[in-house]
Amino acid sequence: MLLQVTDLSKSIGPKELFHNLSFTIDNGEKIALIGRNGQGKTTILKILAGEDKDFGGTVTAQKNLRVTLTKQEHIENSEQSALTYILASVPDYYKHETILCDFEQGTQTDIHIYSESLEFFTQNGYFYIKDIILNTLSSFQISNKQAHAPLSTLSGGEKRYVELTRMMYSRSDLFLIDEPTNHMDYT
Repeated sequence: MLLQVTDLSKSIGPKELFHNLSFTIDNGEKIALIGRNGQGKTTILKILAGEDKDFGGTVTAQKNLRVTLTKQEHIENSEQSALTYILASVPDYYKHETILCDFEQGTQTDIHIYSESLEFFTQNGYFYIKDIILNTLSSFQISNKQAHAPLSTLSGGEKRYVELTRMMYSRSDLFLIDEPTNHMDYT
């Protein structure tokens, strides 16, 4: 069991979105949540991701569950680059990259901390992760130049491909994808 929901209820003002909703999500399952606009689909996803804590009932998650939620209008800081945005979801990438850079620049001199980060980077293939991500973006027709430019310069469809790439490298246990085909360019 990845996630168990018991007697979930949520109202916004006088409108009850759902009441006594219970379900379980197991490893390997693919589930679609279908309904009309305004019926609470996005709200359920936010609750499952831990973003919305104002609800009735209980949500029990597997210990150390990594959840990635994509949103309908998914990218909030549009001045960062696509590469920076994706790397922020790669588990502990920036934490260990900072330690390695600080050691090499002489601002952090603890050899044990440096060695642990070096080992972590090596074991997780992080020395090449930027190139791998750039290749993935390229397969979605997002050039290296676009990957380094502010997200605000990308189209809605290109941002969705960035979001899909972010999910691919997040190493999450559970993906919650809200409106997965919004802004997709079909050619």
